[in-house]
Amino acid sequence: MAMLRSQIRKFCLRLLLALRCIAAAALPAGAQDTLDKLNLTITFVRLRDQTQKPIANDLLTSSSAVVGPNDSISDLLRRNGIFPNTDAMAVVFSLNPNLTRLSPLPAKLTIKLPDLKKTEEVNSGLREGFLASLTVDQKLKDDLMATWKSLHGLVTQISAFGPERFTQAEDKEKVVTALENISESLHDITIVLRENSRPLSHEMLRQTYNEAVLLQSIVQEAVQSDQKLSAADQNRILLIGSDMELKMQNLDEARGPNNSPLRWRDTRVIVEVVQDQRPVPSWRVYYVPEALFGRNDYVQQFSVLTSPAEDMLPEADYVMWASKEGVATMKTAQIKLQVRKNAEGTMRVQLVPVP
Repeated sequence: MAMLRSQIRKFCLRLLLALRCIAAAALPAGAQDTLDKLNLTITFVRLRDQTQKPIANDLLTSSSAVVGPNDSISDLLRRNGIFPNTDAMAVVFSLNPNLTRLSPLPAKLTIKLPDLKKTEEVNSGLREGFLASLTVDQKLKDDLMATWKSLHGLVTQISAFGPERFTQAEDKEKVVTALENISESLHDITIVLRENSRPLSHEMLRQTYNEAVLLQSIVQEAVQSDQKLSAADQNRILLIGSDMELKMQNLDEARGPNNSPLRWRDTRVIVEVVQDQRPVPSWRVYYVPEALFGRNDYVQQFSVLTSPAEDMLPEADYVMWASKEGVATMKTAQIKLQVRKNAEGTMRVQLVPVP
């Protein structure tokens, strides 16, 4: 009997190890990379008495699950020890590029979820009734809210400028209107951030913050000098205004029916570098929102080399190009690209090396 129990124990251990290996293999490549990019912090929270205690960020991982007939996203997250707040929903969207909504979830769907490494510290906390509360991009959100406060007062001062402070007198109305609309949009975004009421894309937040900071520098310089707003600065303001309109459409859609969170508006962009109708390998794809074009510190790159390279980009007007990895002199032409959500969920782009 003792030998039988020992054999059963060994079989169970082998089965558990095999199941863990299968679960790990089921995780698509890049899931951990996605978590690493999200500027995540985690805290153990017990709701019944509002007790909090710290937990190391490196205990957060991801795993795959198959949605059952009656499963909700809250059920799935709680099973992993994750409190189902808005930031946890944003992480789920980031881990699942093809997922458009979180309610209802189709039965039998395989979904990637944030999870916790089952260390003794984690297991002890879960037994005591704690769940891991996730916070995403908190510094970025705080910085964006602070930038709007400063920008709002500067926009009010620009609005009081006489027409002689603009490149042409008739430019005042459209520039001031754009500035006021941007300020109002940023105000709405800060309300959403304070309430933490919608899952937002890291890339969308980053672009919004960069545009707000650049706009702040433009209007601050205008307020502090007696010079006209240059044509380039006026054009930059109008481009930022157009992009902010797209961001607000995104924000409105993310509310979803009955407050069920929808995915932000983004699209899988697949880029090939092609020469003589053949794909060219080992080129790096770069992009920047048109409103930020000309500022190298705002340029981003695709995570993989051609060909093809692909990434998920939020709706915006971009400037895009590629260069040979490690050979800066070998480049493609820069193209303007309007990225918009479509039924296919994919945009395909070809770039051609410049002779």
